[in-house]
Amino acid sequence: MLQVETNPHVGSIVVVQAHAPLEHDSDTPSHAIWISAFDVEHLGGDAIAHLPEASTSVKAAVARISGGPGGQGEIDQMVPYRSVQALTGLLEQGIAFTPDGIMVEALRNGWNGERAEALRRIAAELSTNAPRPTPATPDSSGQ
Repeated sequence: MLQVETNPHVGSIVVVQAHAPLEHDSDTPSHAIWISAFDVEHLGGDAIAHLPEASTSVKAAVARISGGPGGQGEIDQMVPYRSVQALTGLLEQGIAFTPDGIMVEALRNGWNGERAEALRRIAAELSTNAPRPTPATPDSSGQ
């Protein structure tokens, strides 16, 4: 901490006691999202693992949502529409994502916590209600 504190490139240091799962927020189950988004350094106690890295497609989809009118996660009238459209497109292409991974990418794209959590909820609802691929059935010729 003393080495970090005296570094001229460090403007501030924030130390919080991190928990997994979070008891105060049922929508965000642990600090793993924040730890992953901001590459938080573990200083002591039980470590909370980083979430798996999102695929390039997922990162690009969240960046597209972030970069449109009202970018940086501004929830104007179009962002929920763009969010649903982009995430549904991923599901239709068979590209998997997790709601937590979507929130990580939103935070990395400069979204504030409240808006990133809103995007996470959209992702959770879409992934829960997504139609599951049906196995191909052979045609009448048996193929």
